Amino acid sequence: DIEMERVAKIRDQEIDDLFYSGIEMNSDLICIHEQGVLYYANQSTCLFLGAKDLNQLFGHHYSEFLQVDEVTEQLLIPGEINNIKLVAKNGRTFLGCAFIVPIYFQERPMIMVRIRDNSAQVGQQINNQQIQQKYHRSF
Repeated sequence: DIEMERVAKIRDQEIDDLFYSGIEMNSDLICIHEQGVLYYANQSTCLFLGAKDLNQLFGHHYSEFLQVDEVTEQLLIPGEINNIKLVAKNGRTFLGCAFIVPIYFQERPMIMVRIRDNSAQVGQQINNQQIQQKYHRSF
């Protein structure tokens, strides 16, 4: 049925739009690569690496933007890295926890890396403690 296909396409596009807007506006560093060559990076990643937008990163190996060591080499392998420290060649540093997962992107197997900011988690823990204290006092 043509109408059902049209509705499904619209729904799929809306889901994609929500997915990408959630990733794009996220403060975590999020990128998609194939053997280190970048195919996608959200705005936070672009800013951290000193790029104006994805076009400056697309098709380049991440080693062109990051100081490479044994830890950054692990960004090629699915898994989790706690307390990772990334140092960009522009001098910026980022401390966080990395989640590296295999995905299909543009119909090819690739790797998505999401690095959560540890300092934000500390701030969130403080906020949670303040909220708990506030409401605990009111009972």
